[in-house]
Amino acid sequence: MKSYSELEIVIQRDAQDHFQVSARQRVNEGDAITPFMRIALDPADPVLRNPDPHVVGTAMSNALFAVAELNSLFVAARKDATVRRVPLRIRIRIDPGAAILHSLAWETMVDPVDPTVQLLRDAQVVFSRYLFTRAFRLPLLRPSQGIRALLVVADPHGLSDDFAAIDVEAEIGVARRALTPIPARTLGQTEPATLDGLMAGLSDNIDILYLVCHGTVGPNGAALWLQDNRGRADLVTGEQFAARINALDRPPSLIVLCSCQSAGVGHPGRDALTALGPMLAREGVPAVLAMQGNLSMDTAATFMPAFFKQLAEHGEVDLATAVARSRVMANPDWWMPVVFTRLDSARIWYPPGFGVSGASSDPWQSIIGNLKAAACTPILGPAMSENLFGARADLAKLWGQIYRYPMSDRDTDDLPRVAQYLAVTREGVFPRREFFKSVYRRILDRFKEDVPPNLRNLDDSDIIEQLGTVVSAAGAALRRRDPDEPHRVLAAYRLPVYITTDPSNLLIDALVEQGAKPRVRLVRWNGAAAQCDDDHVANAPPESPTKATRDYPIVVKLFGDLASPASLVLTEDQFFDYLTKAPTIKDIVPPAVKSRLSDSALLFLGFDVDSWEFRVMYRSLLQLEGVNLLLDYEHFAVQIDPNSILDLNNARRYIEKYLQLKAKLRLYWGDVAAFISELSQRDK
Repeated sequence: MKSYSELEIVIQRDAQDHFQVSARQRVNEGDAITPFMRIALDPADPVLRNPDPHVVGTAMSNALFAVAELNSLFVAARKDATVRRVPLRIRIRIDPGAAILHSLAWETMVDPVDPTVQLLRDAQVVFSRYLFTRAFRLPLLRPSQGIRALLVVADPHGLSDDFAAIDVEAEIGVARRALTPIPARTLGQTEPATLDGLMAGLSDNIDILYLVCHGTVGPNGAALWLQDNRGRADLVTGEQFAARINALDRPPSLIVLCSCQSAGVGHPGRDALTALGPMLAREGVPAVLAMQGNLSMDTAATFMPAFFKQLAEHGEVDLATAVARSRVMANPDWWMPVVFTRLDSARIWYPPGFGVSGASSDPWQSIIGNLKAAACTPILGPAMSENLFGARADLAKLWGQIYRYPMSDRDTDDLPRVAQYLAVTREGVFPRREFFKSVYRRILDRFKEDVPPNLRNLDDSDIIEQLGTVVSAAGAALRRRDPDEPHRVLAAYRLPVYITTDPSNLLIDALVEQGAKPRVRLVRWNGAAAQCDDDHVANAPPESPTKATRDYPIVVKLFGDLASPASLVLTEDQFFDYLTKAPTIKDIVPPAVKSRLSDSALLFLGFDVDSWEFRVMYRSLLQLEGVNLLLDYEHFAVQIDPNSILDLNNARRYIEKYLQLKAKLRLYWGDVAAFISELSQRDK
């Protein structure tokens, strides 16, 4: 990832309803932060609507950099950029209470040191508008492999003469050339660009929405002119559009909003797309590129291809915009593209793969060789079953909102911490009951047709009894539809031992489908887990050998079993209790499992290295007698949250230091789906 000198500018309202500004220069030695100071900025000032962007930019810079402390910090940040020969990245964070300031053309600001030139004249200054948000949905990076786009152009019949006709064919041509080689489905050419059609297209795991349409601003705020089923004008409010985006299971990583060749600069719809950008970001879209005006076809034809070419190389929306903007600085509308983002890095995707390592061998040769030789032991984390169970962080956010979690915002995506709050404020069994109900509701929302009819209307007590059956039914359908379903792929290798944090039978079912006869064991961290483990031992096939084999594999469930709700590990206290049992785990883990852990390559798949599950699991693993990771095997970890890692090498070193050993640990930059897909492709 590219290095930057970083300056963050925060604007909010003070107690007297005036605007005030503070700035932060991010440096390794400790951030330099200015106090909040009032600025003389009036959004209604007609100068800020002048058609000359240099006039507007001068007024904007004069208002902002008249604050001496901010000006000094800007000079320091640019000097740092010059010394280190890196770009200056500026983020402006506008508080929701000051959202009216998004209507101003911040991108036109002139250089405060040399007002004769634009601040954003070249790619040495990278600029974006960062959104404050408490949205439930967490923005996550996506792998760059398989990126797909939906291209929508709406030219409805029946609009007033204030709106010029949109040349659908020309707009589609510009967009397709810009998106090449990204595959794009088109809407609005042979079928009307309706809201329902647009959302149906997005539901097919689309990464980029490229929308060309007219906007307007009325009593209900920003709105878009789309089409109805007959091609006539259909006004969709920004709130409606953003709510439909939020309802998607997987919103696009990037939405590009264009209003090209429409009415003049003074038209009241000029700010519609700019106003929609923050709405979409708040509803879970990681990045939005909107046009704060009517971008000409000539500018779009140059800007868009340069933007997408850059984006394909590094995935950073603000940097791609800076480079593309530098290509059109001679055009009068160069300033119109504006970036809204919820990500500090403005990076929306990444190239999956293994980071730079001192090892010279191809990691895939080791992984595939060990899997085929049954010399690998997978240790599977929560992300393996996220399709059905949902992300733990998302569930924590949901519970925090529903039950008014009162602690720090930083804790609201920590499921054990939020579950602990519920256990204390309600009763100890409450988090487990809510977990069962939450998973059941999610499966019915997304996979109702895969659930047998008699299991679609369970009451709360029946959910506790039947959730395992519901999960198994939905999991079987997923495996039938998707050859790269992770449990299906790993079960096909018929390994002797699997270790999982999943309390369901998804892995067991997949192994049975492969002809194996798996045996289940639990870590006996409490009485319920011990009883459940005894039941599994008693129900094992009578012909099962003592040794773990490909025909009779052992599956160890680390954190409980859905068949025994009291065995689940959910709250902080339960994780602490689990850790206290770690020294005695060696007494209940079968010798066959211990020998595999000390004499096979370990594949950690589906963990967030900062999660409770990973830390507690690994601490427990290290307590096992005879387990020594300093062997000739390379061990591999798949990190599921690339947002949290800026440098793969440093991340690997951090993990090794945290675990207090020097294991041969290779870190894969990607999620479970990317890893499994690449594994399947390479092992053909």
